[in-house]
Amino acid sequence: MRLNNKGFAISSIIYLILMMSIILITVTLFILGNRNVILNKQKNEILSKIIGEEYPNDDYESLTDPNPPQLMGLVPVKYNYDLEYWEIADVNSKWYDYSKQEWANAVILSEGVDNTVGTPLDISTDVIGMFVWIPRYEYKIDGQYGKNGTQEQPGLIQVRFLKGSDSPDIDDGYDTNFGLSEGFWVGKFSTSNDNRVLPGLAYSNEILSQQYLRSKEFADYLSEGQAHLMWDNEWDAVAYLSQSRYGKYGNNSYEGTYKKIYKHTNNHTGSVMSPLSEKIYCDYDDLEDKNDGRGSCGGGASTTGNITGVYDMGGMYDTKNEYDLGEYVMGVAMYNDTGRVQRISVGNSGFSGGYYCSRPSSSRKVECYENTGGDVYLGYDTYVYYMFDYQDSFYGFETEFGYYKANGWYGDYFTPISLAEPWVIRGTSNIFNRGNGYGDEGFPSHVVLIQNI
Repeated sequence: MRLNNKGFAISSIIYLILMMSIILITVTLFILGNRNVILNKQKNEILSKIIGEEYPNDDYESLTDPNPPQLMGLVPVKYNYDLEYWEIADVNSKWYDYSKQEWANAVILSEGVDNTVGTPLDISTDVIGMFVWIPRYEYKIDGQYGKNGTQEQPGLIQVRFLKGSDSPDIDDGYDTNFGLSEGFWVGKFSTSNDNRVLPGLAYSNEILSQQYLRSKEFADYLSEGQAHLMWDNEWDAVAYLSQSRYGKYGNNSYEGTYKKIYKHTNNHTGSVMSPLSEKIYCDYDDLEDKNDGRGSCGGGASTTGNITGVYDMGGMYDTKNEYDLGEYVMGVAMYNDTGRVQRISVGNSGFSGGYYCSRPSSSRKVECYENTGGDVYLGYDTYVYYMFDYQDSFYGFETEFGYYKANGWYGDYFTPISLAEPWVIRGTSNIFNRGNGYGDEGFPSHVVLIQNI
């Protein structure tokens, strides 16, 4: 068919309009993209000035909202700074803000206590336990002591919150201390000797296996989920978040070495030792800030530098004997016996020695089952582990799993576990400290609540 000149002209005009439209759309998208990059850069520069650290300037949305708390039967609470008490929070309002170091808190209420929004709480009578939400995130540690850090004054740990149960961007140098969970609740204080998680109580001093069993009793208060004694990697998850812009490290009330978590004392849970003297103590809710770079005495012992964080993790000072104590976590030495069967070394913990354990593929946790009788049955509980052979030579899994990453921070030391002292002890002199023990020293522990996976 022959196309006349008029038809050809019309077709050419339509084609030209179409091409110009495509070019216009492409240019518009390019301009908008560049504008977004410029705005992100400006945002990052502003944030850098606010927090005093270089804000990551990449394509990843570094201020991704954390996973919302999974309440599992817990009751959300927030602290009323004006009236100085805890009250029932409204989940439909902004009751936490990790970008301002305000972490989500929730409680187990005593029977019959009113849970209406806004109800003030008497923590000593209305509450059985207080918990803090640790949302899933990925992290990166630059150099030996964090970004621009030194041994005495470690630097920033870069943290990016993950959505749901997303995996970390390993190719980008990030890792995670979480399994498959969207986050977990950790006891706001060490567990007391009457199995509560509150300030002002005597620490539990039972052997490790008994604390392990009692930690599981908290599951009875939940509508769903599990409870266990804190694992070694979960301790790291809290510690690393504290050393990020979302924790005490990012709290501008503290400067220099005062960004270190203040020690607590063995007088009672939530009892804080002043950074000025081993003879001066305060309670967790002593929040007076004199604007001298030290922040508040009570808040300084929290992982956020304020009352919303986790306490009793910065190192415990024995006021009677004047030395530092630690805290148990579920991390234990394992070994291959002469038959090359993996077993845990239980020390004096009260656990049975007849456990055969295996590490599932691509897992940082171990599954143990009991083959012989013993004092306490671990069942199929899982926890981070370390491997020795039957001649007690170190296999090196700890390096593989990255648990040396905060070694020596804040001028502290690292004491490796052994088959003789197989249990990991954390927080002897600061939140990053790791030591070893027999399992019967009477050190306290934190409890963790987690979703069913």
